[in-house]
Amino acid sequence: MTQTKTFGRFPTLGEMKAYYNRDDVLYALLYQCQRRSVTVALGGEHETIYPTSTAHLRDIINETIRTQIEPKFDDDAECSINLNVPVEVFWTMADIDVEKSPPPGYTFLWHGTTADRVDSILDDGFRSQGEGVGVYFSPKFGVSRHVAEWQAKTRRETPVIFRCLFKDDQLAQLNTESRKEYIFHPSYYLSLHANLTIADGEAAKGFDMVFESDYGNWRRCFESLLGPIQMLDDFGVFYRLKYSGARSLHVMIPFEAFPEVFNGAKVVEQWDELYRNINGYFFNRCQMGWVDRPKVLRLAYSLNEDNGMVSLPLSRAQVDDFRPWKANLHEAEFGRPWYDDVPADAAENTRDFLHEIFAEKKTWKAIGTSNYNDRQFRFSTWRGNDVWAGWSLSNSASEWVERLKSEDAKSRVEAAWHLMHANMSVPSTALEVGLTDRNADVRWYLTEAMNKTPTDETIRCAGRMVLNADSFVSASAVDLLIHAGRQPGCNLGPFWDGAFAFIGGLQLHAFRSFIALIEGMHATRTQAAWQSFAEYGITKIAAHLANVLTEREPYETMQAYLSILNQLCSPARFESDPAYFSMRATLVPGLIQYLATEAADFRYVLMLQRFWRKEALLIETIRQCGEMLSMAAADLPSTQTTPEADQHLRSLVCAGLTDLTSEEVSRLLEVVASACSTQLIPVLIHLLSRLGTADMVAVVTQAIKQRRGKQRQEIRRIATRTLGEIEGEQAVSLLIARLDDKHGGGNR
Repeated sequence: MTQTKTFGRFPTLGEMKAYYNRDDVLYALLYQCQRRSVTVALGGEHETIYPTSTAHLRDIINETIRTQIEPKFDDDAECSINLNVPVEVFWTMADIDVEKSPPPGYTFLWHGTTADRVDSILDDGFRSQGEGVGVYFSPKFGVSRHVAEWQAKTRRETPVIFRCLFKDDQLAQLNTESRKEYIFHPSYYLSLHANLTIADGEAAKGFDMVFESDYGNWRRCFESLLGPIQMLDDFGVFYRLKYSGARSLHVMIPFEAFPEVFNGAKVVEQWDELYRNINGYFFNRCQMGWVDRPKVLRLAYSLNEDNGMVSLPLSRAQVDDFRPWKANLHEAEFGRPWYDDVPADAAENTRDFLHEIFAEKKTWKAIGTSNYNDRQFRFSTWRGNDVWAGWSLSNSASEWVERLKSEDAKSRVEAAWHLMHANMSVPSTALEVGLTDRNADVRWYLTEAMNKTPTDETIRCAGRMVLNADSFVSASAVDLLIHAGRQPGCNLGPFWDGAFAFIGGLQLHAFRSFIALIEGMHATRTQAAWQSFAEYGITKIAAHLANVLTEREPYETMQAYLSILNQLCSPARFESDPAYFSMRATLVPGLIQYLATEAADFRYVLMLQRFWRKEALLIETIRQCGEMLSMAAADLPSTQTTPEADQHLRSLVCAGLTDLTSEEVSRLLEVVASACSTQLIPVLIHLLSRLGTADMVAVVTQAIKQRRGKQRQEIRRIATRTLGEIEGEQAVSLLIARLDDKHGGGNR
C-alpha cells in the first residue's frame, strides 16, 4: 500500500516541502513577516529573513530546506530505538569535560533541557535497568554539544545536559538495515519564529505580551490558562490563542491592543512592570500555575521544529473541542487572522483592565473569585463519524488487527487514525495489539478512539495507558476516565485493575497523570461514586506499596504512591476507612523494620509522618522504645490522640518492633532523630545513651544537618545541652567541631 500522507507526528521531508509550498500557508506566513521581525530557527540558530512576496518567501524556505535540512533528514522516521545506551546527566555545565572525546568506535549524542524537565525526559527516553543505562533511546538527542547547551539555556530554570555514548556501528545499522523500525530522528523541521520585541531601528517601540503554559501534557497546559482567558473575556481585553504544536497553549495580547500611555508614562517604558503585575493578578485571582515568558513566538501555521505539527491558531470556542491531532499538517484549518484584527476599542479595554489590576494590587489574594478558580475538566470529548477512502466499517476485527500488525510503522499509524475517526467501537483484539505498539502515535490514536465507548474493557485499558510514557497517550486516557466518570452508574473499578496489572514502578509523568485524573474525577462524581472509586484504589495501592517496600523501590516512588493515597482520602475525609486502616496495618510494621536495617534510607522515616497527622507514629515509636528500655513514663512524649487511636498506634509499632535486637532499635532511633521535632531530641539522646550508641555525636550531627535556618539553630542548642548532660564537655566540643567543619562555621 502506497503511503501518501503521515497521519501522526513526524511527517516526511516531502510532506514538509509540500506544506511550505502551499499558497495559503505562504500567504499566512508572509502576512506575519510583514508585521514582525521573523527568523528561521534551525538547531538553535536564528537567521532573520526579509521576504517581499510569497514567491520570495517560497524561495527562502525551499533553499533553506535544500541546503540545511534535506542532507540531515530521514524520511522513514519512527521515534524509537530499542538499544542499551550509557547515559550521563550533568546538572551544571561546568561538570562537562569538554576535552573528553568518545573512545574509538563511539559517538557522543547530546540533549539539553532544564531541571524541571529532567524527570519527563528520563521517563520518555529511558526505561532504566540500572544506573546510567537506558533501553529506549529518545529522538531528542543530537550530535552537537553546542546545540544541547543552547537548548538547556532557552529557559530560566537550571540548565541540564544529557550525554549518551553511542556505538558507531549501531548508528550505521539504524540508518541502513533497520531504518524502517528504529530511526535516529533529529529535531529538524523548518520553523519560523517572530520576535516579540517590535523595534524601530535599535529602539523598541513595543512588545507582544505572551503567557505560555508548558506543563507535562497538553491537557494541563490548556486547563492552567482557562481562568486567565475567562478573565480577559470579562474585561473585554483582546487576545489571541495558539497551540504550539507540542503541548503548550499561548495566550498573546498583541502590542496593538495596549494603550500608548498608562498612568502618565509610555507603556513601552514600563513593559516589565506591566507583565509582572498581570502575571501576578492571574496567579492570585485565577490560580494560574507557572508560565513561561518567551522572547520569540513560533509563527502561526509554522511547523513545530521538534515534531512537524502545525503551530495552530485557535478561537475561544475551538479551545473546548481541541484535540492535538488536529494540528497535523494535513488537518490544520486556515482562516484565523493574526496581527491585523485588533478592534477599535481594544486599547481602552486593556487600559481599564490595567487600572483594575493596579487598584486592587494590595488585596489580590483576598479577592479570589471562584469563577476564575474553577479549573475542573470542561473539555468536550471528540467523537469520530468519518471513514477515509479505502477503509470500511465493514472491515472485520481480524482485518483491523492485520493492519495494526503491519511491519510499516506509518501503515499502523494510519490504521489507528481510521479507527479513531470511525463511528464504531474499537475491537478488543485491535486494542490488545495497538496499545502495546512501539509507535506512540498508534497508542495515542487508539486511546483517543476508546473515548467513544467507555466500557469495562476500555476503562481497564485506560487505567493502563495513564501510565504511558507518551504524554499525549496518558492525557487521552485521563480524558476517557473523566468522561466515563460522568456517566451514571459507570463502574470505574476496572481502571485500577488495568493500572496495576501493568505497573512497573510509578514514574513522575504517571504520578502527575494520576493526580490530574483524581482531581478531575472528584469534580465530576457524586460523593458515593467517588468513595467507591477511591476505596478500591486505596486497596490496590496498599497491596502494591507492600511489594514496593519489600523490593526496596526508590524513596520517590513510595512518596508518589502516598501522595496519590492522600489525594484519594482527603476529598472525602475518610482516613478511617477500613481499606486505609488495612494499608497502614500492612505497611507501618514493615517500614519500621526496614528503618532498623543497616541499608535503610533515612528519608523513609518521613513516611511515618505521612501515615498519621503530626508526629503521632514517630512519637509512639519513641514511646515503645522507651518502655522497652524501662524509661519512666513521665519522661516519654504524648501522642495527643484519642484512646482508640493510641491503641491502634501501639499495635502498629509493637508489630514493627517485634524481634528487633538492641542494635537494630538503636539504628531505628538514630533514623527517627533525623526527622522528629526539636522537642523530641532530648528524649532520643537519652534513649540512645541507654542503648550504648558508640558515636552519639555522629547521630546528633546528622539530626542537625537535616534542618535549616532557625530550626537548625534551635535543635543545635537543645541537642548540645542534652549531649553535654550525658556525655560531657568533650562530646560537645567534638560536636561543634564537626558542625563547623560541615557548615563552614555557620549557625553557631
